[in-house]
Amino acid sequence: MESMFSIAFAIAIAFVFSWQMALIALGLMPIMLIGSAVSAKQKTVQYNGLGENEDQNKSEADLLAADAIQNYKTV
Repeated sequence: MESMFSIAFAIAIAFVFSWQMALIALGLMPIMLIGSAVSAKQKTVQYNGLGENEDQNKSEADLLAADAIQNYKTV
């Protein structure tokens, strides 16, 4: 909702200062929206695969942290 008002306000300001540039921006808006949708879809697919090996990664991190703490030496 907030982004919709921001876009509407930006377009209104653009028409006040330069209606030619505002028309160009309005014409390019569908291309920008399609690009945003594709980017969001790719990120969703990318992040969905991260949880599969979470337990294995967590146990490896725990072993590494325990090893680092056990082998800590004061100089």
